[in-house]
Amino acid sequence: MEVLPMNPVVMIPDAYGHKTNILTPPSHRQVHSLTPATAVTISIPAGAQTVLMAATTDYWVQYEGDAVLPTASVTGGKAPEFNPMARSVAGLAALSFVSEKAGFLSLGFYG
Repeated sequence: MEVLPMNPVVMIPDAYGHKTNILTPPSHRQVHSLTPATAVTISIPAGAQTVLMAATTDYWVQYEGDAVLPTASVTGGKAPEFNPMARSVAGLAALSFVSEKAGFLSLGFYG
């Protein structure tokens, strides 16, 4: 797989130089198909520090392990996370996603 250079997360300033909530486009983008109750594990691209996540359906993400749909309380501190939008992925090798419904997952990685 080709290694692309990673853009850093940069908030675009407005006409007065104030920071806005507008980000530059990520240089590494992926789309993954989600199948109900089937984990999809995605390797973190080289140089990635941050990921933005969006999907056409609700999803759970597990860091450094296989995502499983919760069926009961998970209180040990290693529960999957529900619908996060942005996370640091520095030092992680992979993310795993699972959903109750079919859909598409969009990931944008920044360095």
